Amino acid sequence: MAAARGAMEWVARWQQAHEPPQFRAANVSAVPPCPQTIPRVVLQVGATAESALKKHEKWMQTWWTLNPEYDYMLLSDEDCDSFVGAHASDDELRAYGVLRTGAQRADLFRVLWLKLVGGVYADLDLELHMPLRQAFDQAAGLGNSSRATNFREWAALPPDNRTEASLVAWDFSGWNFAFLAYERDHPLLVSVTRSIVELVLGQWDAMRGVTNRTVCSSAVSCVLRVTGPSAYSSLVTTAARGLNCTNSWLPRARDCRQSESMRRIRVLVDPKGQVLTHWTCKRIISQRKCDIEHYTRQPRNASAFFLREPRRLPQIEP
Repeated sequence: MAAARGAMEWVARWQQAHEPPQFRAANVSAVPPCPQTIPRVVLQVGATAESALKKHEKWMQTWWTLNPEYDYMLLSDEDCDSFVGAHASDDELRAYGVLRTGAQRADLFRVLWLKLVGGVYADLDLELHMPLRQAFDQAAGLGNSSRATNFREWAALPPDNRTEASLVAWDFSGWNFAFLAYERDHPLLVSVTRSIVELVLGQWDAMRGVTNRTVCSSAVSCVLRVTGPSAYSSLVTTAARGLNCTNSWLPRARDCRQSESMRRIRVLVDPKGQVLTHWTCKRIISQRKCDIEHYTRQPRNASAFFLREPRRLPQIEP
């Protein structure tokens, strides 16, 4: 609880210190907010705000224009380092510190953030086609125990008025890792975060010869299956099974009745991209090439993805 409280205080200070384009405060008078338990804050991350907007603004702007009742936050690499350095556990800090590429750090950061803060995360190249309130309705709606209109109001609610709830999206390939919407400290995400940290530290130990574990050697084995979408999709399934969901592959509320913390989960099924389109450079439809720095274009060895010694992160307040 102390870690989450400190993280939420960090968010409040960061918001006070920033303005557009990094921070856009919710305009609750524009759209009357419907009751929901997920904090109304949209998070995106990039190396810098300038570089992110230069490459992705046409997709990024869909998140703040369609959701004026949400706070919008765009964190830089420096912001992410500051947050993790101040609020991650020792293992989380070590795992984040040994990741070499921005993609890996963004993978781990999003689950650490949502575990401690909650809210909505979206990749920079993810286009939203409808307001989140409609997307949530499409996923059968969320609980009505909270009427918080923005992050600050939600954080101030008594715990009993912030019931556990989450929305996970299912697309054509599995659980969507480019779009996440979670209640803070939801057990599904807590389990996934712990497992990703273990996978990272396992590969780090293997690369250094500390264990006899097979060392990864490509973008697929070092990124996608350790911190990325393949790992997340598999770990959600494993976590759901561990939380007593009878149908762990595509769990819905009715499949998780035995688990108090899981029975209010909602699944947004979007195989045709009616809610979201991911314009990743890896897909043909994006019609753009991946940058030379992209993780898929790195050498095929573990040292291209993991450092031998963790970076020391600054514990600087925003």
